[in-house]
Amino acid sequence: MQVGVSAAAAGSAYVELGKTKVMAAVHGPRDTGSGGVGPGGAAGGRLAVDWRATPWALGGGGSGGGAPSSAGREAGRELAALVAAALEPAILFDRFPKVRREEKWRGGAFWVHSAPPSHRHPHALPVTRTQSVITLAIHVLDSDGGEAAAAIAAGCLALADAGVPLADLVGAAGVAWLGGSGAPSPPALHPPSTSSTLVLDPTASEAAASTCGGTALVALMPGLDRVTQASLGGGWGPDALEAATGLAAAGAAGVVGVMREVLRGGGGGSD
Repeated sequence: MQVGVSAAAAGSAYVELGKTKVMAAVHGPRDTGSGGVGPGGAAGGRLAVDWRATPWALGGGGSGGGAPSSAGREAGRELAALVAAALEPAILFDRFPKVRREEKWRGGAFWVHSAPPSHRHPHALPVTRTQSVITLAIHVLDSDGGEAAAAIAAGCLALADAGVPLADLVGAAGVAWLGGSGAPSPPALHPPSTSSTLVLDPTASEAAASTCGGTALVALMPGLDRVTQASLGGGWGPDALEAATGLAAAGAAGVVGVMREVLRGGGGGSD
């Protein structure tokens, strides 16, 4: 993991997860001139994620990387939405400057926003609150599984590097269920045993070979004990799901520990 890898961005980071390599860059915040609520429910601000991939990574999904396949473009859109949903709850948009724009009505006086409808001048124009938008550019340089987890870590590091106020750092980790159709054995790391096993941070081939397509991703803020995003694939029984999400949460908390070390050191670190 590294931060400050791009001088052209307000904040940037680079993360390797196995053979998966991801760069993230933050631009903004900027004023859109309109109010609203972002996809994560953050009043007064939102995080816009631009997902790009090289032609050999994820089928070139995203808005860059040559001519991506339709499947690659769809994967890019889904991953961008997942990253935004995971990171946006951590951003303290209320710390950004409050800007309110009021339009004059024809009499030359201002319409007071707090006035009830019965007291508003009939020719008053709407009062709008501007919305802060932070753009997070994700670029997948190479992929072999764990792209979402790596992108979430890189994106969060880039936000922190840009000085964006955060409630806590967000880390993520994925799990795949390998082996037979029964309940998985106690969580294990690589290499998986011949019995049914949960594998943390699976490669692309391991995720593809998971039992019943069983994969899980958990993103959380460990300091607040808050899950910001969870994604499940395939069929899971209650016991297997509990074990998988527990392993993924522990892995995500471990990722945040490394991220803190990287930010304290102000440079590179081991993931």
